Amino acid sequence: MIGRFTSVFFCLFFTFGYSVADGDVYKNLLSFDHGKSREAVWTIENRIREANATQRVEIERQLLAALKSSQATVAAKESICRLVASIGSCGSVAKLRALLTNEELRDAARGALQSLPCPAVDKAFRHALTTAKGPAQLGFVNSVGDRRDRESVPLLAGLVKNPDPALVEAALGALGRIGGEPAAKAIKESAVPQSLQPSKADAYLRCADSLSREGGAAKAEGMYQEILREPGSGPVARAGALRGVVAVQREAALPLMLDALKSEERDLREAAARLVNELPGPSVTEQVSKAMAGLRPDTQVFLITALAVRGDPLALPEVRKLAESSEGSVQLAALEALGKLGDNSTIETLFKASKVPDPVGQTAVDSLRFVRGSAVNDTVAGFLRHADVGYRALALKTLAARRFPGTSALAFQALGDGSVRVRIEAWRTVGLVAEPASLPRLVSALLKVSDVREQQAAEQAIQAVAITLPEASRLQPLTDAFSGADSRQRSSLLRAMGRVGGEKAFATIRAALSDSDPTVQDTAVRALSDWGDQTTSGELAKLARSSSNPAHRVLGLRGYVRLASAGQGRNPEERIAMLREAVTLAERTEEKKLVLGALGGVPSAAVLDLIEPHLADKDVKNEAQAAYFRVAQSLARQEPARARTAMLKLVESSDDPAFKQQVQEAIGQLAN
Repeated sequence: MIGRFTSVFFCLFFTFGYSVADGDVYKNLLSFDHGKSREAVWTIENRIREANATQRVEIERQLLAALKSSQATVAAKESICRLVASIGSCGSVAKLRALLTNEELRDAARGALQSLPCPAVDKAFRHALTTAKGPAQLGFVNSVGDRRDRESVPLLAGLVKNPDPALVEAALGALGRIGGEPAAKAIKESAVPQSLQPSKADAYLRCADSLSREGGAAKAEGMYQEILREPGSGPVARAGALRGVVAVQREAALPLMLDALKSEERDLREAAARLVNELPGPSVTEQVSKAMAGLRPDTQVFLITALAVRGDPLALPEVRKLAESSEGSVQLAALEALGKLGDNSTIETLFKASKVPDPVGQTAVDSLRFVRGSAVNDTVAGFLRHADVGYRALALKTLAARRFPGTSALAFQALGDGSVRVRIEAWRTVGLVAEPASLPRLVSALLKVSDVREQQAAEQAIQAVAITLPEASRLQPLTDAFSGADSRQRSSLLRAMGRVGGEKAFATIRAALSDSDPTVQDTAVRALSDWGDQTTSGELAKLARSSSNPAHRVLGLRGYVRLASAGQGRNPEERIAMLREAVTLAERTEEKKLVLGALGGVPSAAVLDLIEPHLADKDVKNEAQAAYFRVAQSLARQEPARARTAMLKLVESSDDPAFKQQVQEAIGQLAN
């Protein structure tokens, strides 16, 4: 017996809701107000989401009871309206309808009713249309329009005669959303002021669109034509009407579309251009392309863009002509389109345009990458024999971008070009496309380079190719060439080794620090100073400490400080030890500033002790204070007491009012 009772209890509990806590939830809901806790509202929202059909009926019953309660606040009743609407039952229509005359709750009730799929709602709204006034009536107009209630059309037709322009505009919009022939008739027959003609046309357009979707294409076409003939329709509605005619007539609408391309209305011209791709066939491409020459520049741009998307090569002759237009926007659009429409015949046009200042020149260069055609790469390669240096350089750049298989061989040939500009581009190209096995050949070519700019390009190319090889073999061609090289060549090889890196490169560069040639020594020092990892830290410290060359000491210190700042592969204690060493090595003012800048990037109280002696040094006082402040700020969360002490010291020692203010603000934030 007890077992049966327990089973029945749980069955009832899960069928009729959450009875244990219901009283408190609905009691709390009654007192809900804006700015107070929404917990009761959220609880009921969750229950509605999780409830089954039977539970929803019970929740709705309790909500409607709460809606009638005199204890419920206005905010509570607004929330109840929304909650009832989320249940979606027609059982709440009568209670919500009763609130449509309540000034405080009218909008909440209307919003709740509007979402309910119940015929009684439409009836209630139609009644309200005839009784409400002012803004309230405007709301009901919008609601019947949103619900597409066709039985409300006669009422709305009467409202378009109202003297209130806002109400007339809303009624027109509602008729347009409702659609159908009766609504279209009401809109057409409405006599509205000139200021509302665009709204009338927009509503008429929406009716035409709905008729077209419902199988009334012939009727819709006539309506579209009416909108196009009426100047007061406005450009937006006329553009929509043109779209409608094209959708109905297809290719037969082409003459109308070509006329629209010449319109005084920019929106209509743009719409016509965008509609080009709605009409298939080569005849459309030919006629539209030929029409471009006599059109406004903005329309030419619209059409060029559309034809590029269309991708029909029949448009190419006219687009190619416009690629030489004196109108910048047209030329840009045409050059960009040639990348999609172009073929072998457009290569010369694009090369010529590359000479024009940017953005035209860059657009031409970009398009060269995408032109299609079996002979395009050969045509581009032919420009390597052109007398114009810029053309030869561009040919290399283009072939590399197009990933032409023969690019590497052509680039190696171009390393012997008589122009430095072309040779530099050849080195860049080689760096992109050369095979790893070509590294010895590149090193041999590097030894012949004397121009500084070309050397840099060559060294970068060697780096790019070398790093694709195993570390054990990537340095061999460079070290093999080093022993028999002259001083200029050794310097170039050292720079290349510095870029490639590795133990062999480091050993060779370190040995070159004792080279008999000062230029080679200087190159070795600079290579060490720019080294990418901690391998060189010992040598750099040695240079900074004991080099007889002041410039080398500075380079050594700069490299050493850079490595300490980066901290790659070192723990904080090791970084601080390196920076402590750097402090002792810095003698000149500029060197001290360099070290202080690095110290400011290390979040450690120990660093404050390294910076502190410099706070009184007039030559580096500003840099020391800035570094000290940065470190103090970095300690604010982990060591607030130490940070505060440091900041107070800055306030005492600084004579810069603005800086003091900044520090004091930081102290204030620290306190909070």
